[in-house]
This record gives sequence, structure tokens and C-alpha cells, in this order.
Amino acid sequence: MVNVPHQKGVQWLTEVFSRSATRFPDLTALQIPHTGESLTFAELDARAEIVAAAVSSFLTGPDQVVAVAMSQDSSQIVASHLGILKAGGTVMFLDATLPDDLITHMLKDAQPVVVLTRGQDGFRGLPTIDVLGLPETKRRSVPPPWLDDPRERLASIFYTSGTTGMPKGVECPHAGYVNLALSYADYFGLVPGMDATSLTSSLGYDGSISEMYSAWVSGCAVVLLTKEQMRSGPDLVSVLREAEVTVLVVPAGEAFPPALVEPWTRGRRQIINTYGPTEASTDTSRQSLRPGEPVTIGSPFPNVTYVILEPGQLRPLPHGEVGELCIGGVHVARGYRNLPEQTAHKFITHPQFGRLYRTGDKCRIDIQSQRVHFLGRIDAQLKVRGHRVEAQAVEDILQTQFREIEAAVLDYQNQELVAFVVAPSLCEGEIPVVAPAPPEWAARVTESLARRLPAPSVPTRIFLVEEFVLNPVSGKIDRTCLPDLSQLRCNAASQAEEISGGSPKRTQVEEPGAGIPPDIDADAEPASELMRYWRSVLSGKS
Repeated sequence: MVNVPHQKGVQWLTEVFSRSATRFPDLTALQIPHTGESLTFAELDARAEIVAAAVSSFLTGPDQVVAVAMSQDSSQIVASHLGILKAGGTVMFLDATLPDDLITHMLKDAQPVVVLTRGQDGFRGLPTIDVLGLPETKRRSVPPPWLDDPRERLASIFYTSGTTGMPKGVECPHAGYVNLALSYADYFGLVPGMDATSLTSSLGYDGSISEMYSAWVSGCAVVLLTKEQMRSGPDLVSVLREAEVTVLVVPAGEAFPPALVEPWTRGRRQIINTYGPTEASTDTSRQSLRPGEPVTIGSPFPNVTYVILEPGQLRPLPHGEVGELCIGGVHVARGYRNLPEQTAHKFITHPQFGRLYRTGDKCRIDIQSQRVHFLGRIDAQLKVRGHRVEAQAVEDILQTQFREIEAAVLDYQNQELVAFVVAPSLCEGEIPVVAPAPPEWAARVTESLARRLPAPSVPTRIFLVEEFVLNPVSGKIDRTCLPDLSQLRCNAASQAEEISGGSPKRTQVEEPGAGIPPDIDADAEPASELMRYWRSVLSGKS
């Protein structure tokens, strides 16, 4: 509480903003360069109260969900987030770009009592509130009686990226997010009226909580950036300067490349690498990266516990040994909505450490520094542009929906999710190792998958193989023996060099667009987006 004495004793996420609004009413709370809109804490608080007054009439008890279906390009969506919390509701954001089946699943699973829209009178037959038509009421909302225990009452439901075919709703109480905000206040030491953070994450992604409340807890501004601005490359720099953004984004979602630490930290810039799953209130540890030091996920936040367990067992391992990272403490979520079996599997009660979340991440704790080294995944999940994808679920869909496919395996290679399939009816002649699937057929398959799965779970390309190598003990496909596409490209490059008598051109041996700076992916988490762009800048490719 050294840096934020006005937050002493805070319990609820909505209180974090309200207390700063009381302490710093005339300071800027939200800027939107896209529209030129700028709101003070008092102004944004007043708009949130208007939303709260409208939402309150639909709420009758704890943990009732209020959905938000509007584009993230104006202050209304931020005021809706705050207003729902003030009314004692549980926030859920719907991304209109998701496949229709996923939105239907989320609505059926969450059962919102009302949907907030902007300019829409209806939404899929559910009760709606058009925030543009709300009266300018001035009364201040009173906390509802069911806000009794911040460790139990839900602040939000975030749906993970569909790792099992359909997204799981993670139920997150207030207490973990409050601890998150207070932790950032002490760590960053942001100065009210001077510092500002960026809001680049979709409000449907849990990283948005970090981006907003790391500023608001200290009385600083949040600068909402649109996807178009995030994709603008060098033009983004002028936007950041004009808005005086001092905290752009906290790299998360994928391992930070060690080679980028030195370039990124020039000119007194700090790179804060964070780690934490949705199931543990977004962020649970961090490290300030410095040249010459190992890139780790740092040490846990206050009130967060890290334990390394033997995979599949409850036996704790000593520091230095590799095992599964499990998270305990106030950040641990309630569980998965309407999925008691999966909740029981991932959220366990340990006889020594109490309630823990099994991350499925392979880690070890350094004996000397006490920092945690992330070493990959233990289970069959793949990490695709920061999103978790369970390969088995997608493979099952490929094998059941497409009769020509006898077996399918997903893999993540060269920043790309690819599918290897055994499909004899599609083969024209013998396949030496691996060959691209017929383009028209592959396009039909990926289009069909895109209607059922979120973008990170849809393979970018499909390859044919004659057969898979099987593990002699289990009889299952040996994933370690899958074709290495990068090695195949190297072989192609060598052959091209021999034929031409010199160095081959990049466009002859690499994938289409390989020499072009990559566009920022709209479906990737913001840290991944920026890292891919600035990686190309720092390497001299742009």
C-alpha cells in the first residue's frame, strides 16, 4: 500500500476504480485516440453508474452473468465493464468475430440475465439494454447485499480459446484480481496524472484486467487502442507518444525470445515478462528481463504460491527438479462453469498446500535465484500464438468429419499450426516423407474447421504422410517423429543451391511472404502481436 494508500482495505474490483475516482476525480481515466475521446475518473465513474442503474433491475442474487456485445472502439464498452461490477453482476464479453457456434455455446453455458448492446434493440432473443439510450441518471449505486465474500463472488467469466473443441468458461472471483491490481501498484510505482497504460487486449481476454487496473489502481490513465492501430506498425509510435503511454504491453502468452532482450532494453526501456493462466486471475509471476540473464517467468506475486509437483502425482519436488507447476493462493479461480469433472481434474486439494491449479506446464525453480524456468508443456496441449490448443480435440474432429482421413496429428512448427494426415485416397503416387495436401481439399477442410473452432485451433496448412511412426510400447503415434518442416525447407534450399550453382533466393525455398514483415494477427494476444512485429523491426527485416 506504499504507492496507493487510498486503496487500503480494498476488497472488490469495482472499488479499485471507485477509490481512485474519489481520490483523483479530475485526472484522465480513459483516452481513445481513435475518436479523440477523453474522460476523467469522475466522468467515467458517472457513466458507469448509469449502466449500473440499468443493470441492477435485472439482478436478483450473486454471480448472475451480464453479457456485453459491442465493438471495442468507444468508452461505452469500458463503462459497461465498470457498471456491471458496480451492480454486483458477473461480466462476460462476447467477441462478434467468433464463429456463430461458439457464441451460441457461450450464451447457453453462461445464461446471462441481460445483454448490453450499443444501438441494438435485441440480441438472439435475450433481454437487452442499449447503452446509447440510457437516461442520464445521477444517483449513486449502493453495493448489493450479496457482495459478501470477495474470494467467492465472481467478477468475470472468461472463455478460454476452445482447447477442447468448445471454450471453457473460467469463473474468476474478485479477490484474485484485487491482489493483481495491488501487486502492480507496488511494482510499477506509476505516478497519477503522468503515467498511462495501453489497453490492447480484447475485453473478452483476461489480459485486459491487467492492462486496465494496473493503471486505475494508481490513478493513471488507460489508452484504448484499436486493432487497426495495433496493426499500423511504425505509425503506432506517434499514437503512443501523443497519448503519453509509458506502459505499452506486458509480454505474456508465449516465451520471450532471449535474443530480443538486449534490443528491447535499450534506451532505459524495461521489459517485464509475466506468466499466469486465466485459471489463476491472469498474472501470477513476473521478471524484469536484463541482457545476459536467463529469461524466466520470475517469482510469484504476494499471496500466490508456486509448487512443483511430480507430474500426475501429489508429491512435491525440491527446487531444481523438473515437474508440473501448480498455483495456489488467492488468484486461483473457482473452476470451469458447468464442468465439474474437468474442474476436479485441474483444481485439486493438496494435503500440504491446499487448493491448487494444475497448469500442465513443465517448470523448475532455480535453487539460487528462486526464479521459475518454463520448460514447455507436459500434456498434449500446444501453444499457438499464446493460445492453448488441445491437439486431441481437433484431431478427433478431422478423423470423424472427413471420411478420407484415417489418422490426423496436429503440430506447431515455425510459428504455425499444421496438420499431418494419413489419407490414401488423396495421394497421387508414393509420398517420400511428407507432401502438401491438394489445395482445394485443404481449403474445404480448414473452412469447415473455422466454422466450429476459434482461429488458433484451425491448422494453417495440411500435409499428407504415408504413415505415422508408432510408439512400440503404447502403440500410439509417436509425436516426436513427426516430419520437421524446417528441415525439409533446409533440404530444399540445399538442392536449389546445387542446381543453380549459387545461393538460392529466399522466395524459392521459404513459405509465401517469408521475407515480408508479418501483419499483426487480430486473433493473437497483444504481446504476441507486438513481439512478431518488433521482432522483424529489430532484425532489420522491415
